[in-house]
Amino acid sequence: MHQGVRQRSLPVRPQPLKQQYPRAMTIAVGILARDGLVMASDTQVTSPGYMKLDQGKFAFAMKAVQDTAGSPPCNLIVSGAGAASSLGALRQEIVDSFYNASPVSRPSEIGLNAQKKLSDFHRDHITPHGRGELDVWLIIGAAHGRNIKLWSTDKTVIQAQSQFAAVGAGAMYAQSLLSRLFVPVSTRGALLLAIYVVWEVKKLIDGCGQYTDALGINTHTSQVFWPNRMTVRKLEDCFIRYSGLAEQSLHEMLGISWLGHLPNVSAEEKKIKRDIKKLMDSIEKLSPPKAEINPEEQEDP
Repeated sequence: MHQGVRQRSLPVRPQPLKQQYPRAMTIAVGILARDGLVMASDTQVTSPGYMKLDQGKFAFAMKAVQDTAGSPPCNLIVSGAGAASSLGALRQEIVDSFYNASPVSRPSEIGLNAQKKLSDFHRDHITPHGRGELDVWLIIGAAHGRNIKLWSTDKTVIQAQSQFAAVGAGAMYAQSLLSRLFVPVSTRGALLLAIYVVWEVKKLIDGCGQYTDALGINTHTSQVFWPNRMTVRKLEDCFIRYSGLAEQSLHEMLGISWLGHLPNVSAEEKKIKRDIKKLMDSIEKLSPPKAEINPEEQEDP
């Protein structure tokens, strides 16, 4: 190049903007109880770089079994995390297949059908188009009487779980909490534990937040626990109060309280316990045994 001649740069070719899909990449947990099945999830959906939305992530289906007199209904719960469009579409495909099956699918058959739906959905929608943006992870629970199954999925792999499952951005932390806190309990106790774990995850994990939806099914009595969001918020308030007491108890044990004196921790713990019992009793009162619920008519919690 001759001295004094300036090199002209070529114009930059415009690049198309990368498609941003709304993400429900948050937290969902499932727990097998002694007498039933429980799921809970947060409700946050995020449009990257734009806004946070509030959206339920549950699908619940109940279908009567006609072939045996007095047989309990078969129940299905599906929740998950990932791209909101994939989660909604795949969840609906699994529920529609459950409703359309004749005779009614038993839990083991539901798992096999979910595996096929999962593989087909990835082949048709995620693999050719998504490049990771449309990925989805599910928790699937099915119950018929004492036959209760729980599965989690990762891409096209579906895995049976014997105690609990968690998927989403907060899955690792949720699994750590459940590994420490899980004990075989009733459906009512498992529901409370699931709500607590989701609350802990929402506090610490980016992308997890908004309300908590929770659903429990006592398969021995066909009792459905579906607390509304305001009741769940009141339970979370009890957890906040207890967290403060736990810190005070530690300070008392170490003798480092800056307050100079401490309230009666034992009395406050009893009050919190009474408040939680009242809230759980109110949930149970609204969920009579052998409740006849049409999921299409059930309002969002």
